[in-house]
Amino acid sequence: MSLPDDASSLRARADHQAIDDAETISPHTAFAAIRPELWLALHRLGFAGGKVIVQGDGADALLNRPGADVPGTSSISATVGHPKQRHLVDPNETFRGGLDAYDAAVTVMPMADIELNTPAAIVQRTLIHAALTWATLRMVRPGGLAAVITNHMTLDGNTPRSREEIAVLGDLLGAVRLPSGALRPQMPGTDAVTDILLFSRRPQGQPSRSRDFIDTYAVPIQGRYIRLNTYFDTHPEHVLGLSGAIHRVAGGPILTVTGRPGRMASELHQTLGHIASTAQHDGLVQPPAETPPGMGVLAIHKESKVPHATAQLATRAVRAAAQNQRMRRGPGVNGLSMN
Repeated sequence: MSLPDDASSLRARADHQAIDDAETISPHTAFAAIRPELWLALHRLGFAGGKVIVQGDGADALLNRPGADVPGTSSISATVGHPKQRHLVDPNETFRGGLDAYDAAVTVMPMADIELNTPAAIVQRTLIHAALTWATLRMVRPGGLAAVITNHMTLDGNTPRSREEIAVLGDLLGAVRLPSGALRPQMPGTDAVTDILLFSRRPQGQPSRSRDFIDTYAVPIQGRYIRLNTYFDTHPEHVLGLSGAIHRVAGGPILTVTGRPGRMASELHQTLGHIASTAQHDGLVQPPAETPPGMGVLAIHKESKVPHATAQLATRAVRAAAQNQRMRRGPGVNGLSMN
């Protein structure tokens, strides 16, 4: 059933306002807290130093770079390792990056934590996040690791074909579902549920040993049915809080995760550690020979930052989807519907 024009307009304006508001504040505080746990998990999954690329809003904080508090979308190509691993940096090397070039990649998806209201915009974002997840895997070498911080619809969306395409390239090692508002808790409209997904790039010809993440199913939550990925049915302990549902006047209910106050950091440490240890136990990854006490940036190969996310094609596409849906559902000439 079509919504009245004023309702569609309100939803489109709400989406635009949420995007605009999110661009004014960087989630660097949250990513600074996530940073040590994420790199420790990647190390335990087999990353022992090497070439990395970190992209998205919060990339600076994930590499502890200057200017992390300035809102914007960054792309940083670097060599990361323990301070004693200076042999990883060749002063005569001109590293250009590209496909199959990195030992590890981390991507923070655009608008990952924004609560969108327009169905067309939600679908557009879900497809963009799936495509960028595929592209992130394509950038790491076979056997390399990829971490993506994305909206929960990458796993929960009714888009199994997109996840099948991702599974062609890589194996899901594990996923963590963060509490609502984990990245920008001080901002209204940025309390969408986000996930941390950990992948390994599968060498060509090797059979898949991925955790199951293709299918979804409808589950009752607080009297409403919400579609969830089978991964979290198998691993409910990887949800850092209590799953719930918020009813909307138009459209389906919204998934929420209510975290336990003051426990996200410790629960993230425990959950990522469990993912790494079970991946090692199941033979999905080979742990490094030794665990250095800490890793950092040894060299920067290329670094860029776009001041506003609106310059990114992904955000433009979602804005356009929200606007176009409003126009399609609005009254046409002489009051006739344009559907």
